[in-house]
Amino acid sequence: EASEPLVRVQFLTEHKKYRVTETSIAVPLRLARRGLSEVINHLLSLEPGVPFDFLHIDSKKLVRNSLGTFLATEGISKENVVKLQYAPALQEPEKKDSQSQEDWISCLTSSRGFNGSNESSCVVAACYDGNLQVYSLPSEGKLDRLQTVKSHRGVAKCVSQCPLGRHVVASGGSDGEVKIWEVDENKQLQIRARCRGHKSKIESVCAINVGAHALVASAGWDRSIILWQVNLDNAEENIDEGDETMASKRRKTTNGTSAREQMVEIENPRWITGDHTDNVSSVVWGGDENTATLFSGSWDHSLKCWDVTRECCTATLNGNKVVTSLSFSSLSKMLASGHSDNAVRLWDARAHGDSIVKLELKSHKGWVSDVAWSKKNEFLLASVSHDKTVKLWDIRSKIPLYTLSSHTNKVLCVDWDCNSDLILSGGAGASSNLEVHSLKGQ
Repeated sequence: EASEPLVRVQFLTEHKKYRVTETSIAVPLRLARRGLSEVINHLLSLEPGVPFDFLHIDSKKLVRNSLGTFLATEGISKENVVKLQYAPALQEPEKKDSQSQEDWISCLTSSRGFNGSNESSCVVAACYDGNLQVYSLPSEGKLDRLQTVKSHRGVAKCVSQCPLGRHVVASGGSDGEVKIWEVDENKQLQIRARCRGHKSKIESVCAINVGAHALVASAGWDRSIILWQVNLDNAEENIDEGDETMASKRRKTTNGTSAREQMVEIENPRWITGDHTDNVSSVVWGGDENTATLFSGSWDHSLKCWDVTRECCTATLNGNKVVTSLSFSSLSKMLASGHSDNAVRLWDARAHGDSIVKLELKSHKGWVSDVAWSKKNEFLLASVSHDKTVKLWDIRSKIPLYTLSSHTNKVLCVDWDCNSDLILSGGAGASSNLEVHSLKGQ
């Protein structure tokens, strides 16, 4: 309409086949992403049309509502030329598989491939019946169950894989024990160590490799964080002098010599701290190869940064709600946290003080139970909630890219596959409680 308000927009792109004139064009302020895509499709005479995402170059934020609303929210003048960079939009994730477990899935890890290859992800799900379920997940997204391992008395509450080096898996349970496993050449879990030190249920474990050693941080309802160090090649190093029970904790080969695959019991951790004042719900390392920095989140409303080398807390990030989960991005150096007030919050792990929440994402209608960063796109984040949904975010916008509603009960955990092309989610219920969605056009 001749009377409707307009703004001049310069459309820019790095995709040569979708390039249009860089001369600014007057477009209606009412246009949002769909309308702006129609402009590009019309200029290029594309049939069928291609959906695009639009990034405001100066603010580095995605335009997810009308141009008028976006400019007003960001305090940008409508009198100046608005520069928008566009690219083909990330398509809605497609459901690839759905599997039923014998019990609820409390946690899963899937960001590591088998045998040093990314052709197939190793998926380990911790379940309420105390079992660990091991799957192979190829790129086409169809799960293949390989093994069921009884891991804990009561609930297997948490599980983690070392991202690099030796293929180590750590699990924690309501029995207060941490189990450390290694994936063998036949894609089977073999027990390496049982760690005892917690006085109550374990809520979170996070494993990382240092040569032949596995470092595992564990935390839980006793308000403590414990660091376990296990030598995967030399079990003698894991045992205190004078421990006469060592011989009974080894498996023997047929000729009576000690096997490399031996299980030891560890009761003396490398380090223990109790600075939190409530349940420690999550621990994560500060990067795939960073064995010096550890982050923790707690029901005491705080996040803490730990220097593991000096065995001290270096920063406390104070919030005002229960922290349910954490995820650290090696790409952006940002921490994402889930909370009991239905929000996802992003923190700059390099900053200090009380005003370091960089972004608050509110769309869930229930407790946010888990968050997970993409390993290859610093802007993509997945979150799950008791509201039965999985949400995919581009953190350059406060509006989720997509909401996946295929779960029929509360969703408790989420992770990406080793190539960050598949999203896995698990949760409560007796049917379809493990699901796989594929991303296109990422």
